Amino acid sequence: METKLLQAWHKLKPDGGPGHAAMGLDLLARYAEPHRVYHGIEHLEDLMSWLEQLTPYLHEPQTVTWAIWFHDAIYHPDRSDNEAQSASLAEISMRAMGMPEVLISTVHHFIIATARHLPRTTHPDELWFLDMDLAILGSEPPAYNRYARAIRREYQMFQDEVYRAGRQRVLEGLLARPHIYQTAYCMVRLEEQARQNIWHELQTL
Repeated sequence: METKLLQAWHKLKPDGGPGHAAMGLDLLARYAEPHRVYHGIEHLEDLMSWLEQLTPYLHEPQTVTWAIWFHDAIYHPDRSDNEAQSASLAEISMRAMGMPEVLISTVHHFIIATARHLPRTTHPDELWFLDMDLAILGSEPPAYNRYARAIRREYQMFQDEVYRAGRQRVLEGLLARPHIYQTAYCMVRLEEQARQNIWHELQTL
């Protein structure tokens, strides 16, 4: 699958240019870091699969693709600035590759928005991007349970009581929202299952 991912990366900038190929390899290496149990290659592949499915609804599919590649480029479970660091890496890397400033700015905002999964711009594709990143919440229970276990393993440096308290805050915060998803498409297809999954996880914490 990494070959397929590299092919998708190449399509972002078919003419290559400064550092494009090397950056793709660097990003794959980042997503393959051993501490990533959920936020790794499989997560990247899942988002690319959602991208393929939802492309007909997007205004600028390439903008979303750039955001997907960089959104978890830096990920350390014991840090609270992963989104900011990933957005900064995207900005520096895309500028070095000669990408337009308006694209760089949009991707930067998209990535920052994943910190709370609430939109920061009026760009319609931001809503789709955020929903793709949370799509796992609305998956069938076996897949959701694998996700929940993977998240716990990523946070294995925390004792159970600390993890439970933090995870509970996150999950209850999601349930308190009027809706978890931003697009009507995902609300219809994922919202009810996501709420059931989250409620069930809360009961098992």
